[in-house]
Amino acid sequence: MNIHRWGVLATLLFFIMAGPVGAALSNETSAEPIVVNGDEVEYFPDEKKVVGKGHISIDYQGSILTADAITVYLDTKDAEAEGEVVLTRGLDEFRGKHLRYNFDTKEGILTDARGKVLPWYFGGEKVERQGEDKFLVEGGYLTTCDLFPPHYSIRTKRIEIHSGNRIVARNVTFQTGGVPIFYSPVYTRSIKEGVTQRAGAGVIPGYSNRWGGYILSTWALPLSEGISSNVHLDERSRRGFGIGLDTEYDTKVGKGEIKTYTLNDRKRQSPIGLREDKDRYRARWLHRWEMTPSTLFLGEYQKWGDRFITRDYFNGEFSEDFRPETRATVIHDSSFVTTAFTVEKRANHFFSETERLPELQVTSQRLPLWETGLYYQGELNAGSLTRAIADSDSHTTSGRVDFFNELSYAKNFSGIEVVPLASTHQTYYGQDLTGEEEVVRGLATVGVDVSTRMRRFYDVQTSFWGLELNGFRHILEPGLEYRYTPEPTLLPSRLPPFDEIDLLTEKNRLTFSLDNKFQTRRTVGEREGEVVDFLDFVLKSNLDFRSSGEGQFRDIVGDLELRPSSFWGAILESTYDIEKRNVARVNLDLFAFQGDRWRLDFLQRFEEDFSNQLTTKLSWRMSPLWKIELYDRFEVYDKQFEEEEVVLSRDLHCWEGSLGVNIRDTEDLERSKAEVTVYVALRLKAFPGAPIELGNRASISRRLIGDRRSGEME
Repeated sequence: MNIHRWGVLATLLFFIMAGPVGAALSNETSAEPIVVNGDEVEYFPDEKKVVGKGHISIDYQGSILTADAITVYLDTKDAEAEGEVVLTRGLDEFRGKHLRYNFDTKEGILTDARGKVLPWYFGGEKVERQGEDKFLVEGGYLTTCDLFPPHYSIRTKRIEIHSGNRIVARNVTFQTGGVPIFYSPVYTRSIKEGVTQRAGAGVIPGYSNRWGGYILSTWALPLSEGISSNVHLDERSRRGFGIGLDTEYDTKVGKGEIKTYTLNDRKRQSPIGLREDKDRYRARWLHRWEMTPSTLFLGEYQKWGDRFITRDYFNGEFSEDFRPETRATVIHDSSFVTTAFTVEKRANHFFSETERLPELQVTSQRLPLWETGLYYQGELNAGSLTRAIADSDSHTTSGRVDFFNELSYAKNFSGIEVVPLASTHQTYYGQDLTGEEEVVRGLATVGVDVSTRMRRFYDVQTSFWGLELNGFRHILEPGLEYRYTPEPTLLPSRLPPFDEIDLLTEKNRLTFSLDNKFQTRRTVGEREGEVVDFLDFVLKSNLDFRSSGEGQFRDIVGDLELRPSSFWGAILESTYDIEKRNVARVNLDLFAFQGDRWRLDFLQRFEEDFSNQLTTKLSWRMSPLWKIELYDRFEVYDKQFEEEEVVLSRDLHCWEGSLGVNIRDTEDLERSKAEVTVYVALRLKAFPGAPIELGNRASISRRLIGDRRSGEME
C-alpha cells in the first residue's frame, strides 16, 4: 500500500495499527505508537516495519526526526535513517548522513555528524547517544561559533555531552583558523541553565612604556563538574613572564575561589630606588560553606609578596584603603542568638592588622522581657587579641572580654514612637597599653529615640521627561536620637587599640534625621504594579553638647537616591561642615542609558583639601557591529587628567575584538611619568566575563540604587 504526500492518512493508518503493537509493548516504558509521515510510506505486515521516502518526519515523545529515507521496525522501535538526517529534542539538535536509533531506549549512532547543545556546537565522525541525556562525539570538535567551519574550535578524539548538565573532553587542542595554539589534558564545562560561565579564552596583545610589549592570555580549564579554572599565561618584555591559575569550585562542603599569580619581575624598583630582580606573587582563597541551614563557615586567605602587587598588575582590584585579611569564621544563627567564632592571623607583615586568636562573639536579638514592655539586647566579645604593626616586630597583646547590655522600652503616643534606653559596656583587659596590669573599663549610656511616620498619596499620572509616575506616595519620617555617655572609668589612651570597642569614650549628642521617600508603581521585568522608590532623601545632623552645656552642631550629612525613570538616575552622598560653612565631602553618581545602545556615567569624588575627581564614561554602540567607549578622570585640584582611555570594539561573530589606548598619570618611585598602554583584546561572546584582568584598563566603581548609604554619623 503506497500513500503519496498524504501525511495525514499515514498518521491515521499507524494509529490503527498501533493496537496490537501497543499491547505488545504494554510492559515497556510507553505504549505510544511511532507515527511516520512522508512523501512515500510503505508498511510490511510480515516484518512489522515501515519504510518511508521523501520529507520523512517522526514526532515521538519529544524527539523529532526528519530524513530523506527511513526504516522503522515497530516491534523493537529501531530505526535507520539516511540522507539529510536531523534529530531534535528541545533545543538540542543533531545532523548527519546516517542514523541508527532506538525510539524506546533513545540510543543511537549518527555518522558524519554536527549538532548543538546551546551555547555549544560540535561535529565529529560519529555521535552516539547513550540513553536520555548522554551523547558521545568521536573524532570531532567543540565550539561556540555557529558557523561551519567555525572560527575557533576545541579538537579532541572524544567528547561527552550530558544534556542540561555538562560537557567533558580529554586531550584537547584549542585551534583558531585551524592553527593549534593550546593543549589541555581535560576540558569540562557546565551547561546547566543559570550557571555563570568563565571566559572560554582570551588574548590581549599590547604595549606600554612600563611593561614594554606584552601578550596576556587566559584559557578556561574546567577540570570536573563543579570545578572550573582559568590559566593565565602572560609575557611582558620589560618585566618578565607571569603565570596564574584562577579556580572556582562548588562542592558538597561549600563553594569558593582560589586565585594565584607569580612572576619574576626583572625591573621592580626597591624602596631605596634601585632596580632588582624580584619574585612577586599573590594568592587568595575565599570559601563559603552552609554547614547547616543555621550554620555558616566563611574562610579567607590572602598572601601577597609585596604591598604593590595589585597596583602594578591588577589595577582594577587596587585600592589605597584595602587591606588583605586572613580569617576563618563559623556563624551559628538561632531563634534568639547569633554566635560567631573567628580566628584571624596576619599573613602580610607590611600591613597593620588586629589578630584574633581566637575571638568569640555572641549577639542577642532585641528580645521582649515577658509582658513588661521592656526589651533586652546584648553582646559578648571575648578573645585573645594582638595588634601587629606594619613592617615591625612591635605588637600589643591582651586578652579582652567585653559585655554590652541594653534595656529599652517602646511606647507609642498617637503615632509618635518613643523608646527610652540604657546600656553598659564592661570590658576586661588582661593588660593595659603599657602591658603592666589587668584593667576593667566601665562605660554607661542613657538615651531616647523619638520617631514618627506620615504619608500622603497624590494621584498624578505623567510620563513627562520619562518620569514614569502612576500616582505616588510621599512618606515623611522625622526622628530624634539622644545619647549621653559620661567619662568612662578608663580613657582610650590607657587601652590597647584593637578596634572600635577600645575607642569608646564620653558623649553627649542629639542626632536629628529626616527621611523623605517617594514611591510609585511600575512594571519591573515581567512584574506589573511593583512598588518602587523613585526618590529617597535623608538628612542627618549631630548637636554635640560640651561640658559647659553649650551645644555645637556638627556636620550635616545628606543622602539622595533618585530614579525617576527606568533609564536614568542619580546617587548623591554629601557632608556639609557647619563650622567651616562649606561642603566637606561629595560622592555623586549620575547615569543614563538606552538598552545596550548607549550608556553615560558621570562621577564626582570630592574630599575637601585632598581631592576633587571628575570621571566620565560613555559607551555607544554606533552600529550592530561597532561600539566605542570613552573614559576620562580629571583632578580639579591639580588641573590635569589623571587617566584617559579610548576603546573601539568590533563584533567578530563569535568573538568580540577591542583596540584600546590608555594614558595614566603616575607619581610613584617606579613610574614618574605618564604611563601609555596600547592593547588589543579578544573575548568569546558566549562567555562575556572579562577574559583577562588587564592591569592598565580603566574602570569605574558604580554604586547601585538601593545600596545602603553611609548615613552613620560619628
